[in-house]
Amino acid sequence: LNLESSLLSRNGFIGFFHDFLRQAVEKRYLATRKEQTQVHTRLADYFMRISKNQLRIVEELPWQLEKAEQWERLYYLLADISFFQLLYQHNRYDLMTYWTSIETNSNFRRIDAYSQVSKNPERVPLWVLDALGIFYKETGNLDEGMKLYKAKERICRSSNDLRELSRSLNNQANILTDWGRHNEAIQLHKDSEFICR
Repeated sequence: LNLESSLLSRNGFIGFFHDFLRQAVEKRYLATRKEQTQVHTRLADYFMRISKNQLRIVEELPWQLEKAEQWERLYYLLADISFFQLLYQHNRYDLMTYWTSIETNSNFRRIDAYSQVSKNPERVPLWVLDALGIFYKETGNLDEGMKLYKAKERICRSSNDLRELSRSLNNQANILTDWGRHNEAIQLHKDSEFICR
Protein backbone atom coordinates (compact mmCIF):
# COMPACT_ATOMS: atom_id res chain seq x y z
CA LEU A 1 0.00 0.00 0.00
CA ASN A 2 2.86 2.36 0.74
CA LEU A 3 4.22 1.77 -2.78
CA GLU A 4 0.89 2.41 -4.50
CA SER A 5 1.91 5.80 -5.91
CA SER A 6 5.09 4.24 -7.31
CA LEU A 7 3.37 1.38 -9.11
CA LEU A 8 1.66 1.27 -12.47
CA SER A 9 -1.08 -1.09 -13.60
CA ARG A 10 -1.08 -2.11 -17.26
CA ASN A 11 -3.89 -4.44 -18.30
CA GLY A 12 -3.95 -5.97 -14.83
CA PHE A 13 -0.17 -6.36 -14.50
CA ILE A 14 1.64 -4.30 -11.90
CA GLY A 15 4.95 -2.68 -12.73
CA PHE A 16 7.14 0.12 -11.41
CA PHE A 17 6.21 3.67 -12.28
CA HIS A 18 9.88 4.75 -12.34
CA ASP A 19 12.77 2.75 -13.74
CA PHE A 20 15.01 3.64 -10.80
CA LEU A 21 12.67 1.62 -8.53
CA ARG A 22 12.87 -1.36 -10.88
CA GLN A 23 16.66 -1.09 -10.84
CA ALA A 24 16.74 -0.90 -7.04
CA VAL A 25 14.56 -4.00 -6.69
CA GLU A 26 16.68 -5.83 -9.27
CA LYS A 27 19.87 -4.86 -7.43
CA ARG A 28 18.43 -6.07 -4.12
CA TYR A 29 16.83 -9.34 -5.22
CA LEU A 30 18.44 -10.27 -8.55
CA ALA A 31 21.93 -8.84 -8.30
CA THR A 32 23.77 -11.56 -10.22
CA ARG A 33 23.27 -13.00 -13.68
CA LYS A 34 22.89 -16.45 -12.10
CA GLU A 35 19.97 -15.24 -9.93
CA GLN A 36 18.31 -13.59 -12.92
CA THR A 37 18.70 -16.74 -15.03
CA GLN A 38 17.22 -18.90 -12.27
CA VAL A 39 14.15 -16.67 -11.97
CA HIS A 40 13.62 -16.54 -15.74
CA THR A 41 13.94 -20.34 -15.88
CA ARG A 42 11.46 -20.76 -13.02
CA LEU A 43 8.97 -18.48 -14.77
CA ALA A 44 9.48 -20.31 -18.08
CA ASP A 45 8.80 -23.63 -16.30
CA TYR A 46 5.58 -22.17 -14.91
CA PHE A 47 4.41 -20.98 -18.32
CA MET A 48 5.31 -24.35 -19.90
CA ARG A 49 2.87 -26.05 -17.51
CA ILE A 50 -0.15 -24.02 -18.56
CA SER A 51 -1.93 -24.04 -21.91
CA LYS A 52 0.10 -22.72 -24.86
CA ASN A 53 -2.85 -21.16 -26.64
CA GLN A 54 -3.31 -18.28 -24.24
CA LEU A 55 -2.12 -14.84 -25.20
CA ARG A 56 -0.12 -14.48 -21.98
CA ILE A 57 1.84 -17.63 -22.78
CA VAL A 58 2.62 -16.38 -26.28
CA GLU A 59 3.93 -13.12 -24.83
CA GLU A 60 5.79 -14.50 -21.81
CA LEU A 61 7.11 -17.99 -22.47
CA PRO A 62 9.53 -17.27 -25.33
CA TRP A 63 10.67 -14.04 -23.63
CA GLN A 64 11.46 -15.86 -20.39
CA LEU A 65 13.34 -18.60 -22.26
CA GLU A 66 15.35 -16.00 -24.17
CA LYS A 67 16.26 -14.14 -20.96
CA ALA A 68 17.21 -17.46 -19.33
CA GLU A 69 19.37 -18.24 -22.37
CA GLN A 70 17.58 -21.58 -22.73
CA TRP A 71 18.28 -21.79 -26.45
CA GLU A 72 17.35 -25.44 -26.98
CA ARG A 73 14.01 -25.06 -25.20
CA LEU A 74 13.27 -21.85 -27.11
CA TYR A 75 14.20 -23.57 -30.39
CA TYR A 76 11.77 -26.45 -29.81
CA LEU A 77 9.03 -24.09 -28.68
CA LEU A 78 9.30 -21.99 -31.85
CA ALA A 79 9.69 -25.12 -33.98
CA ASP A 80 6.25 -26.25 -32.81
CA ILE A 81 4.16 -25.15 -35.80
CA SER A 82 1.07 -24.48 -33.65
CA PHE A 83 3.10 -22.13 -31.43
CA PHE A 84 4.65 -20.56 -34.54
CA GLN A 85 1.11 -19.81 -35.78
CA LEU A 86 0.10 -18.17 -32.50
CA LEU A 87 3.25 -16.07 -32.18
CA TYR A 88 3.25 -15.08 -35.85
CA GLN A 89 -0.34 -13.87 -35.58
CA HIS A 90 0.37 -12.04 -32.33
CA ASN A 91 3.69 -10.40 -33.22
CA ARG A 92 5.85 -11.73 -36.04
CA TYR A 93 8.63 -9.27 -35.21
CA ASP A 94 9.06 -10.91 -31.80
CA LEU A 95 9.37 -14.21 -33.66
CA MET A 96 12.21 -12.77 -35.76
CA THR A 97 13.92 -11.36 -32.68
CA TYR A 98 13.84 -14.71 -30.88
CA TRP A 99 15.27 -16.52 -33.90
CA THR A 100 18.06 -13.96 -34.16
CA SER A 101 18.94 -14.58 -30.50
CA ILE A 102 18.86 -18.36 -30.97
CA GLU A 103 21.03 -18.32 -34.08
CA THR A 104 23.49 -15.83 -32.57
CA ASN A 105 23.96 -17.85 -29.39
CA SER A 106 23.63 -21.48 -30.53
CA ASN A 107 23.90 -23.87 -33.46
CA PHE A 108 20.10 -24.16 -33.83
CA ARG A 109 18.71 -22.83 -37.14
CA ARG A 110 15.21 -21.79 -38.17
CA ILE A 111 15.42 -23.65 -41.48
CA ASP A 112 15.96 -26.92 -39.60
CA ALA A 113 13.07 -26.11 -37.27
CA TYR A 114 10.56 -25.83 -40.09
CA SER A 115 12.01 -28.43 -42.45
CA GLN A 116 9.00 -30.72 -41.90
CA VAL A 117 6.72 -28.01 -43.28
CA SER A 118 8.87 -27.78 -46.41
CA LYS A 119 8.84 -31.58 -46.79
CA ASN A 120 5.10 -31.95 -46.14
CA PRO A 121 3.45 -28.62 -47.06
CA GLU A 122 0.03 -30.19 -47.55
CA ARG A 123 -0.17 -30.94 -43.81
CA VAL A 124 -0.51 -27.29 -42.79
CA PRO A 125 -3.11 -24.66 -43.67
CA LEU A 126 -2.28 -22.57 -46.74
CA TRP A 127 -1.97 -19.41 -44.67
CA VAL A 128 0.85 -21.05 -42.68
CA LEU A 129 2.77 -21.57 -45.93
CA ASP A 130 2.26 -17.86 -46.64
CA ALA A 131 3.30 -16.83 -43.13
CA LEU A 132 6.40 -19.01 -43.12
CA GLY A 133 7.26 -17.84 -46.64
CA ILE A 134 6.99 -14.19 -45.57
CA PHE A 135 9.00 -14.98 -42.44
CA TYR A 136 11.75 -16.53 -44.57
CA LYS A 137 11.68 -13.66 -47.08
CA GLU A 138 11.88 -10.99 -44.37
CA THR A 139 14.83 -12.74 -42.75
CA GLY A 140 16.78 -13.19 -45.99
CA ASN A 141 16.04 -16.88 -46.59
CA LEU A 142 14.66 -16.31 -50.08
CA ASP A 143 15.32 -19.84 -51.38
CA GLU A 144 13.29 -21.37 -48.56
CA GLY A 145 10.51 -18.85 -49.05
CA MET A 146 10.34 -19.65 -52.77
CA LYS A 147 10.14 -23.40 -52.06
CA LEU A 148 7.10 -22.84 -49.85
CA TYR A 149 5.38 -20.57 -52.38
CA LYS A 150 5.95 -23.10 -55.16
CA ALA A 151 4.57 -25.86 -52.93
CA LYS A 152 1.53 -23.70 -52.25
CA GLU A 153 1.14 -23.11 -55.98
CA ARG A 154 1.07 -26.88 -56.62
CA ILE A 155 -1.51 -27.42 -53.88
CA CYS A 156 -3.70 -24.57 -55.18
CA ARG A 157 -3.56 -25.76 -58.78
CA SER A 158 -4.55 -29.29 -57.77
CA SER A 159 -7.46 -28.03 -55.64
CA ASN A 160 -8.41 -25.24 -58.09
CA ASP A 161 -8.10 -22.61 -55.33
CA LEU A 162 -7.66 -19.58 -57.59
CA ARG A 163 -7.63 -16.96 -54.85
CA GLU A 164 -4.73 -18.57 -52.98
CA LEU A 165 -2.99 -19.41 -56.25
CA SER A 166 -3.01 -15.72 -57.15
CA ARG A 167 -1.44 -14.87 -53.79
CA SER A 168 1.23 -17.51 -54.25
CA LEU A 169 2.16 -16.17 -57.70
CA ASN A 170 2.44 -12.62 -56.34
CA ASN A 171 4.62 -13.78 -53.46
CA GLN A 172 6.88 -15.66 -55.87
CA ALA A 173 7.09 -12.53 -58.03
CA ASN A 174 8.21 -10.51 -55.01
CA ILE A 175 11.10 -12.89 -54.41
CA LEU A 176 12.02 -12.87 -58.10
CA THR A 177 12.12 -9.06 -57.89
CA ASP A 178 14.51 -9.30 -54.93
CA TRP A 179 16.68 -11.59 -57.04
CA GLY A 180 16.64 -9.06 -59.90
CA ARG A 181 14.67 -11.37 -62.20
CA HIS A 182 12.18 -8.68 -63.17
CA ASN A 183 10.85 -10.17 -66.42
CA GLU A 184 9.88 -13.40 -64.66
CA ALA A 185 8.32 -11.37 -61.83
CA ILE A 186 6.25 -9.33 -64.29
CA GLN A 187 4.98 -12.51 -65.94
CA LEU A 188 3.84 -13.97 -62.61
CA HIS A 189 2.09 -10.71 -61.72
CA LYS A 190 0.32 -10.85 -65.12
CA ASP A 191 -0.70 -14.46 -64.48
CA SER A 192 -2.06 -13.40 -61.09
CA GLU A 193 -3.96 -10.51 -62.66
CA PHE A 194 -5.47 -12.86 -65.25
CA ILE A 195 -6.67 -15.20 -62.46
CA CYS A 196 -8.20 -12.26 -60.55
CA ARG A 197 -10.00 -11.00 -63.67
